[in-house]
Amino acid sequence: MTKISISIFSFLLTLLFIACAGVSHDKENEKESGGGEITALHEQMNAKHGMTASYYANIAIADEEYDKAYMLHYQECKAGSVIECLNAYYIGEERALSNYDSAEFARRLTESIMQSGKACKKNESLGCVNLFFAFEALDDNNEFLKQIIMPYVENYNDEMIVDKALSLTKKECVKDDATSCFFHARMLRIIDHYADVDYFVTKGLDLGYAIAPFVRLPMQSPQTIDYFKRSCALNEALSCRYVAYWFDKYENNKALAKSFYQKSCKLGLQSACGDARKTSTTPQEVDEVGAPVIKRR
Repeated sequence: MTKISISIFSFLLTLLFIACAGVSHDKENEKESGGGEITALHEQMNAKHGMTASYYANIAIADEEYDKAYMLHYQECKAGSVIECLNAYYIGEERALSNYDSAEFARRLTESIMQSGKACKKNESLGCVNLFFAFEALDDNNEFLKQIIMPYVENYNDEMIVDKALSLTKKECVKDDATSCFFHARMLRIIDHYADVDYFVTKGLDLGYAIAPFVRLPMQSPQTIDYFKRSCALNEALSCRYVAYWFDKYENNKALAKSFYQKSCKLGLQSACGDARKTSTTPQEVDEVGAPVIKRR
């Protein structure tokens, strides 16, 4: 069988699975409401200050370890996170990894959506947040995802889900739930790229949430670099690298840049180790027009 035939056969199997899943959708909805796994994941994110498997997936992406990143995202997908199912899918699609668009993946995604729906009905904010991101994925016009997601969200009002997700996360953030602070800011930034999220990011950092600034803020800007400095102080490797780059490229402080690259390296970001070696602490001599002076022997 040719590669093209295999691909078509695999795609048809996936469509068959989606069709069958849609038939059983009503029966599944009749089951007793759950959502315990979503609640457990929410508690884990708070306990680990955001540095769960999905955090290490982003470290793996930065180090170009895409198979590892996919599996780490998928680990939380299996725990009921629609967000991490989608992250796994996008990594798989971009890097053409195996199984990212398989029937098994489709089953996991639908299970995650159903778990999130049950959790949201029980006022578990992370369940509502997951549904928010499921609706967001529909805007990508990806036919594979659309055929999986649509049967499981068509009975929800997307505007009501947005309002509920924002309301729950805001209330919980005020009560010192750092994960809710993070997702509230993230959703606001998706809805409005210029939304003021300072309170939520700052509170997340005050609560020790290491990934608090990762809410679609520009990484290299005078307005946000202090967030990443604080996140680096919480031992978040990617933030340390952003800060190092800032000192290296914008403030021309090679010594500080190297120290932040080294910290990022020690925290597990291998690509930062090379950056630390390449960063010279001795300013390079330049001529009158700013070109590097090459020493002649």
